[in-house]
Amino acid sequence: MHDRVTAMYCNSTLQVDDELQSLIQSNNSLQVEEAVKKYSDQYYAELGHMEQQLEKILDTVMSKCRLMTIHEKHKLGNLIQKLPPENLDRVMEIIQNGNPAYTSSSDEVHVDLEKEVTCNFTQLF
Repeated sequence: MHDRVTAMYCNSTLQVDDELQSLIQSNNSLQVEEAVKKYSDQYYAELGHMEQQLEKILDTVMSKCRLMTIHEKHKLGNLIQKLPPENLDRVMEIIQNGNPAYTSSSDEVHVDLEKEVTCNFTQLF
């Protein structure tokens, strides 16, 4: 099945490449712009769908996770503190997915790694 999906994706990509090449050669910038937008939107939607499927698979895997050791939790805490600010939003999303009751209303968040459920922390680790 994977080979069939890969082949379909490659054929689709080749068709897009061919169409864009012919439009570029025609020197019609409006048509090129419209085609690029159309394909960009399609690929963006496809990537969004793939991300959702990956999250479902990850949830399934994480539902069967092992407990983290104290050492792993401390290491995770140190790694999170070293993350750049733009990555912290994803950390919060993972924590909230594991504990929907958890909410944060401030810029600074304290999470007690020793008291929280560890399955979603394994995903972070």
